[in-house]
Amino acid sequence: MEPIRYIPNIITGLRIAGSLILLTQKPLSAGFFLLYFFCGLTDGLDGLIARKTDTASAAGAALDSAADAVFIAVMLFLLVPVLPFAPWMILWTAGIGMIRIGSWAAGFIKYRTFVSLHTYGNKTAGFVLFCFPLLWKLWGISTAVAVICTISSLSAIEELILQVTSRELHRNETTIFCRLSRKRNKG
Repeated sequence: MEPIRYIPNIITGLRIAGSLILLTQKPLSAGFFLLYFFCGLTDGLDGLIARKTDTASAAGAALDSAADAVFIAVMLFLLVPVLPFAPWMILWTAGIGMIRIGSWAAGFIKYRTFVSLHTYGNKTAGFVLFCFPLLWKLWGISTAVAVICTISSLSAIEELILQVTSRELHRNETTIFCRLSRKRNKG
């Protein structure tokens, strides 16, 4: 096998390692932000390189989703205790988490594997979540959290609908509208 096949997965593994090393950093410190942006960079690079080198795989997509989950869990663990989150923010975030868990459970029950879809909504939610520190500084915490939670809610609901209504596993389903379009074209 060509060594290039492994580069995207190695980069994804670096994101998992970087996320775990973040646990050793003081939240919002220089070291924290250095690792934070490293994780963001690896998140963008792994998929880009996999697509450009035609080495994308189901295992790589699953690893990418797992790396995203680790990064988000670490961020919540580090930031919830130190940022001035109001109760509504925590409840909304927990609600999104419950929808995501429901979606993952539906995927696991149907396909006997961890399933997180790479929809445009999920990519957008991931990007705005990654931008949280900047959005917080620009708009304040209430507006930043409201925007992020709105986008994340919509993407989580879309993924749940796709998981529950799908007959086949399509990890790279782009949007619910593409599925509706395919159904219309078949019918």
